[in-house]
This record gives sequence, C-alpha cells and structure tokens, in this order.
Amino acid sequence: MKSARERFEQSSEILQELAKANPGSAAAQRDVSVSLNKLGNVPVAAGDLKSARERFEQSLEIRQGLAKANPSSAEAQRDVSVSLERLGNVLVAAGDLKSARERFERSLEIDQGLDEGQPQQRGGPAGRQREPGKAGERAGGGGGSEVSAGALRAEPGD
Repeated sequence: MKSARERFEQSSEILQELAKANPGSAAAQRDVSVSLNKLGNVPVAAGDLKSARERFEQSLEIRQGLAKANPSSAEAQRDVSVSLERLGNVLVAAGDLKSARERFERSLEIDQGLDEGQPQQRGGPAGRQREPGKAGERAGGGGGSEVSAGALRAEPGD
C-alpha cells in the first residue's frame, strides 16, 4: 500500500501544480479531484477512514466548485454525485449513519435530476447505474459497516 500511496501522492502533486499554473482549466481541476479520490481509496483499503474522508471531502469541494461554475454540465453534476457516494460509504464504515444518509440522499437527488434532464442517459451520465433502494439500504446500515476499495465506484477518467 505504501508504494501505491506514494505514487498517487506524487501524481496528485504534479496535477495540483498543473492546476495552479492554469487555474481557469476545469479539466485540470477535475484531474486533481480524480487524483484525490484515488488517494482516498488507498486509506480506505488500509482502514484509515479519517484520511480517506479528508481526501474525498477535498475532491468534493473541487467538484462542487466545478458544478457551480458550469451547472449545465452533466459530467460535473455526476462527479459531485460520485464524491457524495464515496463520502457516504466512508461515513457508514465510521458509524456516522446520519451523515452518510444525507450524502447518499444528495447523491441520489443529483442522479435523479440527471435522469430527468437527460433521458437518453438513463442511470446518469456515462451509464452510471444505481440499484433501486441502494442508498436507503446503505444509509440504514443494513449490513456490515466495512467499506472495501471495491465498494467505491470507478469513474470515467480514473
């Protein structure tokens, strides 16, 4: 794990420098958010939920800024939804079910809005599908409270 974390951190540092050099580039900002998600996956696999949560929150902050700057972008909205879902998974594992449920509900609202606004992309952009009732099941704690790296969805561009 240490080697993977070090490589992701190096990559993230490079991407952050590129984003600083080109602050108007939404693509560069998104690249940083994807990198932060990858960095969050490493501590999830190691059971370090606090570090994972910090990385996912940083990614969410960037993604919310991108979505606010371009509210008609389905990709930006979907990215916010993915980040909310990842945070929700970590919060479930940490035992904070109320906060997890809030994240899952916000994620689901975004996905439903995307479905309504773009019927040709059922399941959300890039074919991202969510099983009916899945957010409620996770938020209700209807199982174990562990989060595996496999429970975190891959996203386009990862």
